[in-house]
Amino acid sequence: MYNIFLKSFLVRPEWMKFPIWFAFLYSIVFILLCNRYISHFVKIYRSVIEIAQNNVQANIPIMHRNELNDLAIYMNQIITRSREAIEEQQVAEESKNELITNVSHDLRTPLTSILGYLNLIERDQYKDEVELRYYTNVALKKTEHLNNLVNSLFEYVRTKNPKMHLNIHTLNMNELLRQIHSQFRIQSTQKDLELRFSLPDEPVYIEADGFQLSRVFENILSNAIQYGEKGKGIDFTLQKTEATAVMEVINYGESISEQDISYVFDRFYRIEKSRSKETGGAGLGLAIAKNIVELHHGNISVHSDEYQTAFSVHLPMKSSSRNNRKRGSSIV
Repeated sequence: MYNIFLKSFLVRPEWMKFPIWFAFLYSIVFILLCNRYISHFVKIYRSVIEIAQNNVQANIPIMHRNELNDLAIYMNQIITRSREAIEEQQVAEESKNELITNVSHDLRTPLTSILGYLNLIERDQYKDEVELRYYTNVALKKTEHLNNLVNSLFEYVRTKNPKMHLNIHTLNMNELLRQIHSQFRIQSTQKDLELRFSLPDEPVYIEADGFQLSRVFENILSNAIQYGEKGKGIDFTLQKTEATAVMEVINYGESISEQDISYVFDRFYRIEKSRSKETGGAGLGLAIAKNIVELHHGNISVHSDEYQTAFSVHLPMKSSSRNNRKRGSSIV
């Protein structure tokens, strides 16, 4: 049969042989192209099955410049985003578990003391009224510590929410910092610390929530006073650039080690754990300050060496001071 076909082909005129050869070559090229598409499609199919079986590390192969290649690129983008979402979810879960562990530990300590002293009082296990008053006083202090911890925890969770509502006004930072200076004057004097403020002659205006921003500097100053007793002084400066207001709080007491400085703004982190327990610190003040600054689209950082520890807050400044003066300032 093959011989008959070959003989009939050979005896055909030349003009009839060309279309047949062309059809034959076209069929071969078509089969090769289809095979390439099919091969790529099969690989994509197998990769999708791997991903469906929870192999999040799998990727769709990118082989040739064609429609399937574009499909593979888009699917890889979806896979990458899904992978990032899974990682974020894992980090959030670990963070939640860590938060629960830390909160449980910090709540259990004062609660244990409160229950212990109240049980002594309930069973009349005290010598006289003086000892009774001592027990009630200790229970009261532990309760106050517990109340502060719960309030700080609620404040941290609230400020961690990126959708937290801010009461934004035009603020005169010079006036706000003067109020904070007056607020901490007595506290710094009791610690034998000189609180020095350096403010520019011209007002510095920003758009911010005055109440929340006050909390930022209150937390930073409280931290500086707590750890800066040996330095006998704290400097608070306000400067401005073309687009940024820069506040810096510098104390000259105990430095922060390189090991600790990366964790200063982490929640529940205490540089000196035993001392912080005594002073009632929950390790949330600076974490709350960081959250509030970031809600205002600013940033906060810390630098420490053997001579000083400086906390810097950068906040976006209003572009036109004239417009701010017309609108006035609002200090909470």
